[in-house]
Amino acid sequence: MEVQINKKKLRIDPKSAIGKGGEADVYDIGQNRALKIFKTPKHPDFTGLVSEQGNARLRIIEQQKKLPKFPRLNHKRVIAPVDLVYQGKKIVGYTMNLIKNAEPIMMYSKKGFRMQGADDEAVRNVFQDMHVTLKAIHEKGLVIGDFNDLNILVRNDEAYFIDTDSWQYANFSCHVFTAKFLDPLLVDKNATEFLPIRPFNKSADWYSFAVMYFQSLLFVDPYGGVYRPKKKVDRLNGNLRPLKRITVFHSEVRYPKPARPYEVLPDDLLHHFDKIFVKDKRGIFPKNLLELSWQTCSKCGQTHARQKCPNCFEAAIASIKESITVRGKVKVQTIFRTSGNILFATWQNGLKFLYHEKKTFYREGERKILSGKLRPGIRYRIQGESTLMGQGQQLVQIDKTGEVKRTIIDSLNNLSMFDTNKKNLFFLQNGYLNRQEEWAPRRIGEVLLGQTLFWIGDKQGFGFYRAGNLSEVFLFPMNGRGLKYVNDFVFPSGQLLDSTCFIADNLFWFLFSVKAKGQTKNYCYLINNETKIVARAEAFQSDGTWLGEIRGKLALVNLLLSATDDGIVRIVDQNGQLYQEKSFPDTEHFVQADSHILAGDNGLYVVGQRRIDFIQLF
Repeated sequence: MEVQINKKKLRIDPKSAIGKGGEADVYDIGQNRALKIFKTPKHPDFTGLVSEQGNARLRIIEQQKKLPKFPRLNHKRVIAPVDLVYQGKKIVGYTMNLIKNAEPIMMYSKKGFRMQGADDEAVRNVFQDMHVTLKAIHEKGLVIGDFNDLNILVRNDEAYFIDTDSWQYANFSCHVFTAKFLDPLLVDKNATEFLPIRPFNKSADWYSFAVMYFQSLLFVDPYGGVYRPKKKVDRLNGNLRPLKRITVFHSEVRYPKPARPYEVLPDDLLHHFDKIFVKDKRGIFPKNLLELSWQTCSKCGQTHARQKCPNCFEAAIASIKESITVRGKVKVQTIFRTSGNILFATWQNGLKFLYHEKKTFYREGERKILSGKLRPGIRYRIQGESTLMGQGQQLVQIDKTGEVKRTIIDSLNNLSMFDTNKKNLFFLQNGYLNRQEEWAPRRIGEVLLGQTLFWIGDKQGFGFYRAGNLSEVFLFPMNGRGLKYVNDFVFPSGQLLDSTCFIADNLFWFLFSVKAKGQTKNYCYLINNETKIVARAEAFQSDGTWLGEIRGKLALVNLLLSATDDGIVRIVDQNGQLYQEKSFPDTEHFVQADSHILAGDNGLYVVGQRRIDFIQLF
């Protein structure tokens, strides 16, 4: 594809793609500049989607007038258009400043990310920074409209506002929305679909701000959880709960186990959230409610923002070494507890795990690895007695003796691209998938530099890359060379948010999340060793089913075990469809939707944030 910027021609290399949204693709063009190109009706992502093709056509028509009139804000936190990009006389996109090594603020609502060092002080700093910028944007007469947790990028506690081309200004409206952040006051109260019928306004932006703040504090959005009304007549589509103001605090909503207990927040903040999400209070979010004073209870380890710990017990966690519980047909033995955080666990001829406690990293058996604070964005792995940590393009291997080896590898954004099993270390380097061997790495196959994700099992590996119009899913062996492509795999249209893969022998359970039309859906594809898609399933994110979360799974050859807030369930393939075949309700007390499950000898290990349980079914 060739475009013109300031009357100079530029040929876009698909391999330079750094982002794919619902409406545009983004490319790195060097010199700390990014190029955003709007998707045309003929874009592969819109194949067979007539309504999306029509929206793309109208969007490009409007941008011919809208982009040239974008207000000059000159605000360091607003990533506004710099130069317009043309094909002939038509505007097809724009350039903007490139914010490197940043994370979408969505990550601050992810418990796993937060437990790795993105603490509550960072949340406070980020939202105070956002607060200042949002007020400045409104003072210039602009409204964001589709204000969501993907169009705020965070770097060093600074919040940068992106996707500004969709903002509302002059006589131009915002035509896109994200359901989770859409103010219900803009929706018909009798609607059967959660769609805006009124223009966005400043109050709606502050509503979205409150949603982001809420989920960053509690790891659940205001209308999260599973609604289980006592009367069948009261049941409704989960997406319509905001219209009835049925929040996560409602008596008939099950509060998610992985979420942070809301009692850790001070009463004045909880009351204000209630005013917003139940009683329809709007306006600028009170800045004093961003200035929470957090502390960690010395007895139970609970972090809270109250004068006294809301969930304290007399004995310190560290003093509890082991306990055994029998419930129904389940026997559970707690084999490890920590007052810190468990960072990674795996079964490699025995349970092996890494945890952080009192500013020190430890392996199982209280073996000290190194001292240091937790930092978000680090990827942890274990290979036998060696511990691996990767951040950005640096991979650090620490063996049993403490000897350190450093390797420069590729990354996806800031996520280090490597994985291990008990025998092998694979990593990406200079656009190639490599297997570490005794003397030097061996190249397995070529991939897309800076755009590839992969995982390995004991016998096979799985990976994919997706950038611009390029999209490939592939398999590879533990020994040998070459990639086998899954030729009939087509990603659903939309923005890919998250992905993971669970591998057992020659079957690959590929799970991922896609945002499209304002909603987020989770998908699961079962792929065999012959590169054939044998079964699939989809569900709305956080809908309470086994697929409401894409993690918390364990692949066992031809079945998948999934942790849910109701206990462990078993998923199987039946004629190309994945469905829940059996549940184990007696496990409910010991697992939650984000629990990590491992298969051990004669039972399962359930790994949580601060403890590991061994479960046996009988």
